[in-house]
Amino acid sequence: MISLKQLTIISLMGASWCSEAQEALLTDVNVRVLLEPKIETQLMSPIVGQVVKLNAQLGQAVRHNEELIRFNCDEPQAKLAIAKAELASAQINLDAKQRLQKLQQAGDIEVKLAANAVQGANAQLTLAQAHVEQCSIKAPFNGFIVSIQTAPYQGVVQSDPLLVLVSDESPKIRFNAPANWVGWLAKKQDFQVQVDELGEVFDAQISAINARLDPVSQTLEVEGSFKKPSQMLLPGMSGTASFSGRTQ
Repeated sequence: MISLKQLTIISLMGASWCSEAQEALLTDVNVRVLLEPKIETQLMSPIVGQVVKLNAQLGQAVRHNEELIRFNCDEPQAKLAIAKAELASAQINLDAKQRLQKLQQAGDIEVKLAANAVQGANAQLTLAQAHVEQCSIKAPFNGFIVSIQTAPYQGVVQSDPLLVLVSDESPKIRFNAPANWVGWLAKKQDFQVQVDELGEVFDAQISAINARLDPVSQTLEVEGSFKKPSQMLLPGMSGTASFSGRTQ
């Protein structure tokens, strides 16, 4: 017959074995990741014209609103001058009609038509100014030039690609997590990324999780951010994300 002392020892041994078995199931899970820019945009030509100034080099740092490209603007500038003259003429005519109206030599309809002409001329001026502004391409944010698709004196048409810019913010981390991770992945969850090109490990945190699972690949798109931004981290780098203490 087994004594109470022997039963207690057996129970403790069983509990220890179970604990060790559970710990064996907990391990680091890994997934390949890609570093992508926070913002990437392709600048396109808004007009038909000719490039007369290209202030862009590959890898060049640019500041917000810095002029990168200027087109030949002779025609838009001429149209702007015409619009200013037409507005001035319309305003002179309106002023004259209003003075005549006070002398009872012009009716309400004449004054109204003159006022409408001023409004139309003002709208034409606004349009001409917008066309002149399109003669210059400026950086929409602080960043770097990563692709140049035009050249000085080259003719372009509307929507021709010109430059590709990426923001100077620390790149984001993107990866596709297996479907069976859905149960424990969460925003602000910590993990580590070993970047292949640098051979270093960086602390990171999940910033976004897609609300839809890809039915074909059975993966979930996830984005993360580095806790401590580093100038060494560049878009296009790759690595491995590790989540510690997870059940396979």
